[in-house]
Amino acid sequence: MVTLRALLLLLLLALPARADSLRLIVPEMRPVVGEMIPITIRGEYSGQITLEKLIFPDSAAYDWIQTARDRWADERVEGLPYRVFERRIAVFPRRPGTLTIGPVTHQLTKAQGMTRPVFDIVAPPVTLAVTPYP
Repeated sequence: MVTLRALLLLLLLALPARADSLRLIVPEMRPVVGEMIPITIRGEYSGQITLEKLIFPDSAAYDWIQTARDRWADERVEGLPYRVFERRIAVFPRRPGTLTIGPVTHQLTKAQGMTRPVFDIVAPPVTLAVTPYP
């Protein structure tokens, strides 16, 4: 029984660890110019975070505001413990056509022993089709 547990532990340690991730969650919709597009920025991080800075790009194609306080919580993702970050924003397109939002970068400083390395976690951009105001 002990050897089985040791073998299982070695097997789990040999599996690749899930990397930190950041993504933009956009609901399915066909927005018009000026309509609010609610977006959730969600990050799932391992390790102890000591400093953080979210970089959301400005654009001539849209206006945006943060609609709620940032939420930090400890959650299990695929059975493993992660520190989860969520920020809710609203984007307002200025013109019809293709709207690209992002990429968004979350700069994290993590405590790793006596060092404090900085990591840039990047969410890929999302693209939406914006229709003219009727």
